[in-house]
Amino acid sequence: MPHQCEEGVNVLAGIRSDYVGLILSVAALIGAFPLSLLANLATPSIRNWWAERSISSLGRRIVALERELEEIEKTPVISDGEERILRALTWLGFILMQMVGFFLLIVSTLLLPKMNGNVDDKITGWGGIVLAGAIFGAQASIIVPTLEFLRRRSRTSRERMGNQIKVLRARLAGRT
Repeated sequence: MPHQCEEGVNVLAGIRSDYVGLILSVAALIGAFPLSLLANLATPSIRNWWAERSISSLGRRIVALERELEEIEKTPVISDGEERILRALTWLGFILMQMVGFFLLIVSTLLLPKMNGNVDDKITGWGGIVLAGAIFGAQASIIVPTLEFLRRRSRTSRERMGNQIKVLRARLAGRT
């Protein structure tokens, strides 16, 4: 039977829900970037797989990629050094947002309830969810434009898209 304090409040239930909320919030913060990165990396292969269902859709995918590559090649290419600096600054921004988010999470989850007295667990839990969403939004606002810029301006991205077109053409030739 759980230990009861003088007021009759279940001590173990309070501790357990606080820690569950903290663990879920930390897991959301830690998992946000890898999942978004995985989604960005998997999107081209999923689109290619979807296009390979039929010869006509595969041909349309090749044409769409060629048009996109043609449009991208109109913009100047950044140097390899600029690309590395931009990637490093993106990671630095992400790491700083993680640190700020973790600090705010600790403050909001552990310290505020103790400073303000007794706070309802629902408020603490929803506050953690809102905070995690805000931090994820801030990270996305840093990473998404940078990745889009790199996709359009980096040499490696253009080479990757060209290789993707070659692979799809070879698959199309094998199907006809």
